[in-house]
Amino acid sequence: PLLQSLALGHCSHVTDLGIRQLTVLQNLRDLKLRGCNEISDESLYFLSFMSNLRDLTITSCGYLTTTGQDYINYLPQLEHLVIQ
Repeated sequence: PLLQSLALGHCSHVTDLGIRQLTVLQNLRDLKLRGCNEISDESLYFLSFMSNLRDLTITSCGYLTTTGQDYINYLPQLEHLVIQ
């Protein structure tokens, strides 16, 4: 899959398993998640395998803690990170 940018907004039914499915998008460089209330630190763990992510914005989403944010630290290409 050649998708490079994806924005999911107010997707209240997106879960950790849904985020896990995004890991097949290895060309994804820009991901924005807004209002995805059902995601947790497990989603951030899955995102940590997306080595080409450069821009990650997560706002008003679920059950995220500093533990989950630690997973994101392993993204080698990440240039811009917003978690609110």
